[in-house]
Amino acid sequence: MRKHVYLVLLLIAAIAILFTGCKTPLEQHLDKGNSYFDREKWDEAITEYTAAIEIDPENAQAHGNRGAAYAEKGMYEDSIADYGIAIELDPQNAILYYNRAIAYNYLGEYEKAIADCTTVIDELELRNNWAYFQRGIAYFALNRYNDALNDFYNAKKQTSNEEFHEKVDQYIQRIDDIAKGK
Repeated sequence: MRKHVYLVLLLIAAIAILFTGCKTPLEQHLDKGNSYFDREKWDEAITEYTAAIEIDPENAQAHGNRGAAYAEKGMYEDSIADYGIAIELDPQNAILYYNRAIAYNYLGEYEKAIADCTTVIDELELRNNWAYFQRGIAYFALNRYNDALNDFYNAKKQTSNEEFHEKVDQYIQRIDDIAKGK
């Protein structure tokens, strides 16, 4: 009798291990999409993320990831649409706002980029160097140089990354050149 109990317990444990190792179709599509994304195969990534969305249209990650793949292809309108859906589903996810702000900046929709970055910085209270930087770029494009400088300096305060500092310093230098009439 004990032998049968141990066999049953062993069988249950084996089944539990087997099932916990299995991924749902949604997870499989997300993983495949991420793998394609990492290899810069944007169309394939979009196909996988779309399949994930068809399984669960309420999955913010699938919309956000597809939005990122669209952005990498330069399809900013599609990117913004997906980020918008993802934000509705996950309004506390700062990365979604930040990424949408980048797409808005590429399209020249600077006020919208500023609004998304302000949401990250003020409402979500994430003092992120990239959010300050993107908002600074939008201010710069709108010739709001004092606001841009303020954000560029805040961006630099958030990180010690020298490469990032160099990128920010290029904008600061451009503003300085403008002020000097160059």
